[in-house]
Amino acid sequence: MNLRHFWYKLRYLTRSTHFCNIVAEVSHQQSDKIVCCSVLFTIGVRRLCFRQMLRAVVEEHISYLSIQLFLLLVQIYIMGACLSAGTPAHIFDTVDGDERAYQERFLEDQVLGEGEFGQVRMVHDTKSSSKDQPLACKVLRKGVVFKDNVLYSPLKPHVLRGEVEMLRRLAGENYCLQLVAVYETPKLIYMITEYCGGGEMMEYVSNLEQDLRSEDVSRIAYQLLSAIDHCAKHQIIHRDIKPENGT
Repeated sequence: MNLRHFWYKLRYLTRSTHFCNIVAEVSHQQSDKIVCCSVLFTIGVRRLCFRQMLRAVVEEHISYLSIQLFLLLVQIYIMGACLSAGTPAHIFDTVDGDERAYQERFLEDQVLGEGEFGQVRMVHDTKSSSKDQPLACKVLRKGVVFKDNVLYSPLKPHVLRGEVEMLRRLAGENYCLQLVAVYETPKLIYMITEYCGGGEMMEYVSNLEQDLRSEDVSRIAYQLLSAIDHCAKHQIIHRDIKPENGT
């Protein structure tokens, strides 16, 4: 039986018989087990037979690699990360350009940090008069992210839009982070901000050989309260103020 006839027979079984008949038909074929597993998953999702799907994988002794693929596909479905729907190609209404415009303007340097959805790089603005002054670029991936054997659901578009809108509203005033530019491609988002090279406040305080002076405490408190007040005036609440988030 060729693959075309095999697929038509599966479609017929899906409409007319029980899930166990579909499993039996797949197991009797000499096709690639991974393909069979994918077919079972697709049919199982439509019929919402998750228990039958798992039992079929175990009882039919499908290979270990196929089981891993099966579990990955189930996780994708449960998390609602449907690849056919995907993340919108364009999340922001106004951006500074695409990837080509980003590459033409900025020169990438070392990687400063890395997370589940992307990384932060040091970049230099080649079209600025102060080329030696570094900037920070947060590169975010759209869509499903699979890293270190963990599947992460896509970043929600309204969360990304909210972050950019708030940074634009604050305009880098009163010790708030300044947003320089935003670039967007169908797969990536580039957020260029000022570079804060002093490290985290918690790390700074922990590495001090002596206690903080009163002048230092007053300066830090003034900057922190000024930033909070500036956010409040623009109807923004931080909700996560802690030493690790202060630079």
